[in-house]
Amino acid sequence: MRIGGLYLLVFTLCLMLPVICFTAAIQVNMNDSAFDPDSLTIDQGDTVPWINQATTEHRTTSGLPFTADRIWDSGLMVQNDSFTYLFEDPGDYLYFCMLGSVAGMTRNAEVNTAQLGCIKGVVEDTDSNSLEGALVEAFESWVVMGADTTDSTGLYEMWLLDGTYDAVASKGGYRPDTATGILILSGTCSFQDFLLEPVSVECGDVNADGKVTFADALYVKNYYYQTPPGSPAPIGQGDVNLDGYVTFADALYLKNYYYQTPPESPAPCER
Repeated sequence: MRIGGLYLLVFTLCLMLPVICFTAAIQVNMNDSAFDPDSLTIDQGDTVPWINQATTEHRTTSGLPFTADRIWDSGLMVQNDSFTYLFEDPGDYLYFCMLGSVAGMTRNAEVNTAQLGCIKGVVEDTDSNSLEGALVEAFESWVVMGADTTDSTGLYEMWLLDGTYDAVASKGGYRPDTATGILILSGTCSFQDFLLEPVSVECGDVNADGKVTFADALYVKNYYYQTPPGSPAPIGQGDVNLDGYVTFADALYLKNYYYQTPPESPAPCER
């Protein structure tokens, strides 16, 4: 069976595109003689960008005017230049513009301590047996926010910022289980158990749909590159080239076998 150039191109692009994550931030505009907003109250872990919207040069430097503490310093910024800083520690931060401090461009940022909550629970099979080594991932808007592997009793626990999350539990030899809309409140834990159904599948049928197809190659690719984040582990054996690992090479192996490129490409687990 031959594969057209378009499918090869799509497969290659799908495999090689990186995951890009975006985080929300409070933007500070630098005008002719003021910061806008004039003060910030943000959470620990927030990233703040300063953008010079003035026609004159500006600069954001931490500390008091003429006594900078050099936690950050943007250097000179011309119009439309930007500078970002990640606030990893709580506290009060003063900052100013060396070129505009006389005009009152001195401001502060108050960083609140992050308040964490958790998701915890048990992963079992359909016979109520605890599953050790199951991967549980929590994600928000398709960005993985936390992960844990179950212990010998099937327990997992993830500490996360308050919010609403989805989660997937997966383990080789079992169908993944998904939970959506898990609400976490600061200082509390939400309990979410998972039930995984055991399946018996032939080597290469990583998505356990009863056949070995190009979809299995994409399944391995998605898991290996986490595109989208939260892509579950193979249900059937993913190490189809028998090198001891589940990698991008296994996705290529499955693709070659399914499309026979090159001809006589070996079946999964027959190298």
